[in-house]
Amino acid sequence: MIYKNKTKLKIALPILSFLPNLGGMEVGLHNLATELLKKGHEPFVITSYSIFKKLEKKNINLGYKVKSFPPFTFSVFQISSSFGLFYFKKIFEYLNLRYNFDFWHITSAFPLGISFIKYANKKKIPYLLRCVGEDVQFEKEIGYGYSKKKKNERLIKDHLKQSKNLIATSDSILDCYDKFGISRSRVHKVTNGVVLKNFKIKVNKNFEKKKYGLDPKAFTMISVGRNHIKKNYDLILKIASILKTHRKLNFQFVIVGKDVKKLKSKINDLNLNKNFFLFEDFPLTNLKKLCLPSLELIKLYKISDVFIFPSLIESFGIVIIEAMAAGVPLVVSEVPGCKDLVKNNKNGFIVSKNNAEQFVDIILKLHNNKDLLRRIKINCLNSVKYYDWAKVSQKYIDLYKKIINKTNTDI
Repeated sequence: MIYKNKTKLKIALPILSFLPNLGGMEVGLHNLATELLKKGHEPFVITSYSIFKKLEKKNINLGYKVKSFPPFTFSVFQISSSFGLFYFKKIFEYLNLRYNFDFWHITSAFPLGISFIKYANKKKIPYLLRCVGEDVQFEKEIGYGYSKKKKNERLIKDHLKQSKNLIATSDSILDCYDKFGISRSRVHKVTNGVVLKNFKIKVNKNFEKKKYGLDPKAFTMISVGRNHIKKNYDLILKIASILKTHRKLNFQFVIVGKDVKKLKSKINDLNLNKNFFLFEDFPLTNLKKLCLPSLELIKLYKISDVFIFPSLIESFGIVIIEAMAAGVPLVVSEVPGCKDLVKNNKNGFIVSKNNAEQFVDIILKLHNNKDLLRRIKINCLNSVKYYDWAKVSQKYIDLYKKIINKTNTDI
């Protein structure tokens, strides 16, 4: 397949899950597709049939095109990986013939990426594969990662070694590739991003706190992410229990994410119900001009004093740079994906994994030292400029063109 130099690229963006689901993977790809569109390219998001139908019902004006894989495509892979690989290959052949893409940018290795690699290498198709955390990370303590099944680990490792172009969003993912024996020459470092202009809104803290039922005078901490074992929300409950012993401290936690209201019974058992405010993912609103993260979430970030993230493992932690963009000082666990983004005592603080006492010490330090809080806030706003999607998307575009040119010369 021969590609001519083009100013406008038709880019395939396959992904397992997409909007209206709201996770870092979905939000990130939406913002990338939007930026590609702004820069004059033609992105096509391709997702599962069931997700596509849900999105179709929302009638959202995304601007870019969204297509779907055939129904039950991913079920085929679950039944038989060998037949699934063959079936995926046929689907990719059809999609490439149907739309004549200039470039493929695949999000997630299992099973999408590994199904695409051999086909793309054989047909000389220019592509990038961005692995997500579950693809290459493994946290034995909580059984996180596809590699918890040896069969999956072998499939992923064997296929990734054949990939010509992989994306590492963080140094932690680079380390995972190294452990798989993948040459650094095949890996490109490009981070996730955040749409900085969306965070420029001015917020009346007292008004917004009252609107959400929060105490305007309380020291407010926020955590964002679905209620999943790797997010380690039980540690936040432990942190709150310790803070409760400091009688003079008026504090509240805001937690936003899918299924976080399931924490309610534990919170009640600890008599902490007055200290916690739980918000499920905000529904997609303003469908004519979609903003992700939502304006509601951005406002909650901006009325908060500190961002708390006790996660056990991340590939990048997109909510960290969202908090950074809102100027919220960060307190995170010293784990992959978090320690890559936070500079200790600069834009936040890194504490030992699962160490509630250390979290409490830093929270009290920030609460009692307004000058420190102000300095960290300024550093957050300065350091997040590197992650602006306007810049990150251009890195991707330059990389697309570089890979296309190399593919042409290799033919």
